[in-house]
Amino acid sequence: MAETPETLLIVDDAPDSLSVLMNFLVEHSFEVLVASDGQEGINIAHYASPDLILLDILMPDLNGLQVCRRLKADPLTEHIPVIFLTAVTDTEQRLACFDAGGADFISKPVERTEALARINTHLKIGRLQKTLMTQNRRLQETNQLLMERTATLEHLTIQLKLENHERQLAEGALARINKELEKLAMHDSLTGLANRRQFDEYLIQEWHRMARERLPLTVVLSDVDYFKRYNDTYGHQAGDHCLFQIAQCLGQNLRRPADLAARYGGEEFALILPNTEREGAITVGHNIQQSVQQLNIQHSHSDFPYVSLSFGISCTIPSTQYQPTDLLMAADHALYEAKRRGRNQLHFQSFDSFIQTRVSAS
Repeated sequence: MAETPETLLIVDDAPDSLSVLMNFLVEHSFEVLVASDGQEGINIAHYASPDLILLDILMPDLNGLQVCRRLKADPLTEHIPVIFLTAVTDTEQRLACFDAGGADFISKPVERTEALARINTHLKIGRLQKTLMTQNRRLQETNQLLMERTATLEHLTIQLKLENHERQLAEGALARINKELEKLAMHDSLTGLANRRQFDEYLIQEWHRMARERLPLTVVLSDVDYFKRYNDTYGHQAGDHCLFQIAQCLGQNLRRPADLAARYGGEEFALILPNTEREGAITVGHNIQQSVQQLNIQHSHSDFPYVSLSFGISCTIPSTQYQPTDLLMAADHALYEAKRRGRNQLHFQSFDSFIQTRVSAS
């Protein structure tokens, strides 16, 4: 943990949500700066150089995406990680956050435990990057010193050997840091599964791969039934442990290297199953459902005795006519139907019928 409080800058034009988030972060020993519009946020970032910026997307004059692009285009602020605050659930909008230079996003209304985990993750990444910069600077200083010490051939040889050893140590440290950075950037810190960013990128990748090979691609969305009630009844620590156990069940039931399990957000999980048709996906869903039931996690405020899951499934052979988000929306519609029909069940949504219904509605 850092020896001095780390500084966070919140840029949000909504006073109520800004105040609540600021008080929560102050309680967790952060030094918090606030700005009520985009230009003020840019100005504060210039002179205060915070460790991390929490940036609302929807603001007048300069919106969050514009502010982030300006920060990333400025050498004085380009290194500061930006986490977007957004109530938008559209995948394309969230991908735009990453395109603008954002490191992550936090959904509104803010879920405190998740927000704190994401903030700490990116602060840790920042500290690792600073360590890497320090090591590189030391390596450059060592190289300069080596060039200057040319008094005798024997002394130069000794210095070259020392430099080679230091370079090996630095390269080893760099490899370890890069490996940890990659894991932090693409995995959910609570469950160890892929995070939403990796899910979105992998869905696009597999959509194009299955389109080339003319093979089916299946997306499964899963939601923990009545999870808010669970948190309210047993506490957020128990809720986190519950999510971790469910994540283990997901991972244990995916056998193929190409299958991906991800924490989609909050209490929602997602699976990408390349070269998998309806029957195979339903089998995977039932196996996960049974594994979770066997955990026997008591839930006294559910319609069922124990923690349960609802599943939405959709499958198609990808084509250039549609987008990966279309398949995601079909699976989301299936999940909605599973909940509407009583939860603790699987529902399959035909991709073709979903598209036809959407076209008819438009």
